[in-house]
Amino acid sequence: MSKTTTVYLSGPMSGLPDNNFPTFHAAAHALRKIGYEVINPAEFTTDVNGLDDAAAWRKFMQADIKALVDCQAIVMLP
Repeated sequence: MSKTTTVYLSGPMSGLPDNNFPTFHAAAHALRKIGYEVINPAEFTTDVNGLDDAAAWRKFMQADIKALVDCQAIVMLP
């Protein structure tokens, strides 16, 4: 039984149209199609009600870092 490699998808989001989610989703789809398990931060919850921008950014970075440490590889988007 072979273990599926889990990859973390990383790339720019802040300040880009739609937070660059279309690029993240396309890359995640392509990687899953060839057999990788993908951690895509664009799929994380976006419920930041009551948080200012800095608090929301910090909350998402904390979740991203926790997810990253469980991956075997990282894929960097341009």
